Amino acid sequence: MKRYIILSVAVLLLLLGLGGFVYQKWIRYNQYASCANCRHQIASAMEQYALEHDGWYPRGDGKALDIQVKELEAWLPVLQALTSHAQSRKLSDEWKRTGVINPDLCCHHYNMGINAKNAPRGAIVMYYYKPTKWECWMHKEDFIGRPVFSDGLWDFIPEAEFQRRQDMTLEYLETRAKEGPVSGAGSVGGYAATPPAQP
Repeated sequence: MKRYIILSVAVLLLLLGLGGFVYQKWIRYNQYASCANCRHQIASAMEQYALEHDGWYPRGDGKALDIQVKELEAWLPVLQALTSHAQSRKLSDEWKRTGVINPDLCCHHYNMGINAKNAPRGAIVMYYYKPTKWECWMHKEDFIGRPVFSDGLWDFIPEAEFQRRQDMTLEYLETRAKEGPVSGAGSVGGYAATPPAQP
């Protein structure tokens, strides 16, 4: 009988310990979610880059995330900041091996071609790759949304608001691509300026 009680207590303690680990790892914290500190570093680097490039965020020929990493390397090791704590090593190893960003290992996507000086208000520069309740790896919200980098700041917005603003951003980028390079008054960085949308 005494052995049975000791065994029962040992099993109970093991289950409690396991439950605490699961709570800490998957319920209270989510190691695969975006990191708020990393996002802040990206925002600082992006804003500094735009200040030194006439309002332009990183752009060029190639895939958006690859261009972003190459252009921002002078300001910070942005590679680890683009992914979660759980996937940073994998992303770093793959980048060293191939020189290409694997979007499946990234937390964020990047809308390349935005100029901070003339983009519509609310245009989304970067955004979390899927709808989530996790504002960051340590903070869970009550609604489903996404962290987005817009108007120089990161914010967690509801999914419906994200879809509306992302559609507006893509429309802006499509319009800019059709206008093509221009010169003279009303242009910024060699591209036609688009007046900011009203809030």
